[in-house]
Amino acid sequence: MIELEDVVFRYDGAKINAIHNVSLTIESNEWVAILGQNGSGKSTLGRLINGLFIPTSGSVKVDGYETIQESSLWEVRRRVGMVFQNPEHQFVATTVRDDLAFGLENRGIERAEMVARIEKYSKQIGIEHLLDKEPHRLSGGQKQRVAIAGIIALEPEFVIFDEATSMLDPIGRQEVLQTMKELHNHGVSIVSITHDMQEAIYANRVIVLKDGQVLKDGSPRQVFQSHDWIKEAGLSVPFSLTLQQELAKQGVMLKQQCLTNEELVNALWISNLTK
Repeated sequence: MIELEDVVFRYDGAKINAIHNVSLTIESNEWVAILGQNGSGKSTLGRLINGLFIPTSGSVKVDGYETIQESSLWEVRRRVGMVFQNPEHQFVATTVRDDLAFGLENRGIERAEMVARIEKYSKQIGIEHLLDKEPHRLSGGQKQRVAIAGIIALEPEFVIFDEATSMLDPIGRQEVLQTMKELHNHGVSIVSITHDMQEAIYANRVIVLKDGQVLKDGSPRQVFQSHDWIKEAGLSVPFSLTLQQELAKQGVMLKQQCLTNEELVNALWISNLTK
């Protein structure tokens, strides 16, 4: 598991903390969405979990390994992979196949195992037809899936997606979101750092940050039960909930809270049938 205890982080030269007294635990097999507007501290939190940043005070532990201990960082990063906003920053080779092999070579994985992992995870992520392509010639969604495959091939326990869909068009965003769902179904624990409310509703748990502190923590249904905090956090209400509110104003009352468009369509269908 990942454990943060009274974590404080301040950037060099800053007058205020980017993260202020955050304590939380993320269990294996969870899909946690960390929500917040720009400057809320969500990306900083992701880098603290991965050991890229070291807390100013407090502790971050991954399976008992504390990031402040330099000797533990290898074990921390072996367990926690990270997919960044711009996939091109993670490409180092001229073909997708060589790019997937790069991280495995750095880990000292034997060639036979390396070949097997490239075949296995390229199929799992759906990029086996791209292995001999140049990464920079791919679409945005394809590039991000290649970056994900490169991380998953290292077989981490947790994968942090740091605004991984924010630079993509709607089709690319759906491709990456579907990949995240499939990874979670395969037992990979996911931490999704985002300001996209539609992305967050697919998580098991939502943590909302504001000014470096936890504003909300619960299941999507619990967190989105009230909308008052959403403006306070500088976020927008998910489309399905906005439409449900507008329908209620017109006298169309639905029996349940609809987080996704699919739930909304089904609720409207049932409501119409029962009239």
